[in-house]
Amino acid sequence: MKQEVTPPLNFVMWGISKEELESILDDAMLSPEEKQTILEDYNDAEE
Repeated sequence: MKQEVTPPLNFVMWGISKEELESILDDAMLSPEEKQTILEDYNDAEE
């Protein structure tokens, strides 16, 4: 069974802005789906 990899939701706690996060994700060469998932998690954590 494949383990789902979920990013830590501490981005907001660390004070990383959405722009910084997007830059990090671009550098990480993630697939668009992975980026979208992480950004959605970030938005959820921000609320």
